[in-house]
Amino acid sequence: MSAMFVALTFLLGCAEAPVYQNITGVTIHTQTASGTSRKPVEGKKLVEAARCLYTTENIDQSQASDELLGSIYILEVKDQFGDRMFEMFTSENLKGNKGRYYRNTCIYGVLESSR
Repeated sequence: MSAMFVALTFLLGCAEAPVYQNITGVTIHTQTASGTSRKPVEGKKLVEAARCLYTTENIDQSQASDELLGSIYILEVKDQFGDRMFEMFTSENLKGNKGRYYRNTCIYGVLESSR
């Protein structure tokens, strides 16, 4: 029985943990040439932002785009892992603590519509 379990584990591999779980809050911090702002995402926009953030995937730095944004966005995300900050540096890439990089293809549109 244990040999079968080992074989199944080897074939299926270990699933990577999701980046976000049970999001309860998102705040957008924006920095531009004219200053900084902080805006909590609320109501339907919070539901939309959370749904979008759940699709975030871990990537290697080499997979991140080189097309930098003109503004700096910092996403403050509150979920079961705590209150964490992520820098959105391209329209699809975020950078988190410990040098981790992420891809999310929809959150930039949600941020722009929430401004």
